[in-house]
Amino acid sequence: MKRHWLAFLLAGMFPAGAAAQARGQQVFIEEGHLAFELPAPQWTFSRRSADPRTGVVLFLYTRGLLLDRQQPPPNLTIALEKIPAGMDLAAYSAALRASMQVPFRIEKVFTREDGPIRLRDALGYEGRYQLRGVERVVRVVHAQHRDLGIQIIADAPAEAFPAMAPEFAHILKSLAFK
Repeated sequence: MKRHWLAFLLAGMFPAGAAAQARGQQVFIEEGHLAFELPAPQWTFSRRSADPRTGVVLFLYTRGLLLDRQQPPPNLTIALEKIPAGMDLAAYSAALRASMQVPFRIEKVFTREDGPIRLRDALGYEGRYQLRGVERVVRVVHAQHRDLGIQIIADAPAEAFPAMAPEFAHILKSLAFK
């Protein structure tokens, strides 16, 4: 389970594209049967990409900067991949964490019972890592639906995180399989 796509996310290499703005925009990702809502007009769809070697399909969204500094903006990445039959959520999540190219320090673990997610087969983490000398806060959700493994990554500079936390919570709470 190599995660080449995570390097793209953490490097901030995806520009905000000429996509529709997202004021309370309902989003449906057909490949993952996943619906969610982007809560602010500053969120834009950046791109969809697929790695033919791994089968991982990425959906990238960026948010307009909250800070004056030039750094990768807050972003949301959704990664979909086929998972082996019989693989449970704990094993899937452990495999993802073990293969991360830029690991983060886990500060909190959450589920639908005690966190900002409603998905049944999901496990979430909040943590921190460094990118180009800037501390960033990340909320990561690992989920399973049918034969798919899904990773949702909501990421922002630590300085902007207090302002982004309500938007990230809104996005994560709105996640639903359809």
